[in-house]
Amino acid sequence: MKSPKQEFQEDQARIKSHADIVASPFLRRTLEIAFLQYQHTLPLAPDTGTAAGNWLKLEGAKKLIDIFLNLSEKSMPNSKLPNDNLTN
Repeated sequence: MKSPKQEFQEDQARIKSHADIVASPFLRRTLEIAFLQYQHTLPLAPDTGTAAGNWLKLEGAKKLIDIFLNLSEKSMPNSKLPNDNLTN
């Protein structure tokens, strides 16, 4: 089963269009401002539970932005580092 990202990447024209869009400094600055506005709308945390909830919301928003910006990038396989240099 293909992931949504894999399906997105099947169309080379879509990948190129996306890469052109995310290369725009205007888009990047607009995303930063949108993130700051979202952060501004979160209520002040009167307790640790609310603070933790706000933190999770911000982490989710950052993850969404990261996924959006890297949608046209091919995923790199995890490479294992040799561990023999760690024991000497």
